Amino acid sequence: MARKRTRAQNQAQHWEQRQVLAREDGPQAVASVWFDAARMVAKQRALGGEMEVWEELAKALRDFYQRYSQ
Repeated sequence: MARKRTRAQNQAQHWEQRQVLAREDGPQAVASVWFDAARMVAKQRALGGEMEVWEELAKALRDFYQRYSQ
């Protein structure tokens, strides 16, 4: 009997498939998929009470912005 896949395994497969498809459309599409994945993770963690994930995501985005906006 096959072992049932976990939600985390299903999500990992989903994001891997989206990355493969996005690569065909270039780096902007790949970045968009990573951004979507990061927001999904933050939402899930926040629902579990880990509100600091939003602060960490905001910091990463701010750091990126500051590095490349000059």
